[in-house]
Amino acid sequence: MLLTLPHTGIRVSIARITFATAVAGMNKGNGIKPDYFIKSSFESIKQNVDKGMQYALELIKTTIY
Repeated sequence: MLLTLPHTGIRVSIARITFATAVAGMNKGNGIKPDYFIKSSFESIKQNVDKGMQYALELIKTTIY
């Protein structure tokens, strides 16, 4: 659903679709957890450093034969 805020005119998209998995034994209330957790700091965001991309590139380098 796409809304336009009345005072600012900012357009906001609100998701209205729910996706579900058919995986046995999965807790339905928690969603899918990532394999790797990446913590970004305020400083890295401020310096435009993409910690997720850095981690992904290092992971690729270490898993290539």
